[in-house]
Amino acid sequence: MAILISLFSLCLAGFLFLRLQTMEKEVKRLTERFQESEQAREEVEHSLFSFADEIKEGNERVTNQVASLFSESSPSPKQMSREAEEEKDEDLTQSYIPPMPIENQEEISYQQSPHAKILTLHKQGIPSNEIAKELNMGKGEVDLIIKFQQTAN
Repeated sequence: MAILISLFSLCLAGFLFLRLQTMEKEVKRLTERFQESEQAREEVEHSLFSFADEIKEGNERVTNQVASLFSESSPSPKQMSREAEEEKDEDLTQSYIPPMPIENQEEISYQQSPHAKILTLHKQGIPSNEIAKELNMGKGEVDLIIKFQQTAN
């Protein structure tokens, strides 16, 4: 009996040792992946900062060129933007008048999208192969649209 218990404990210890080794390998692999992702993040971050600096420099060049085009008598870009904001504020303070329908205007007709047509015909009990023939679509496409709608509900 003692031999069985010692064999069982030895097997259990071996199993735990193997499990520990696989866990250590998994931790090492995850650590390496984390370091790789950190390096990739740093590279992307560096690229974005470089891109932002280039954009700032380009904006400064354009601003300087625009400023050099304006003469002393012309309003500055800041003054122009203030005037535009004031005009915008004036437009917002005026009351809104909704458009009135035209009396002789013909009635507007709306058409269903292909997806809506498929779902309408499906709700009417028409099989997907007949829907596909009627709408000149593939049966797989029709089935996929129906399946998406069913999973969304």
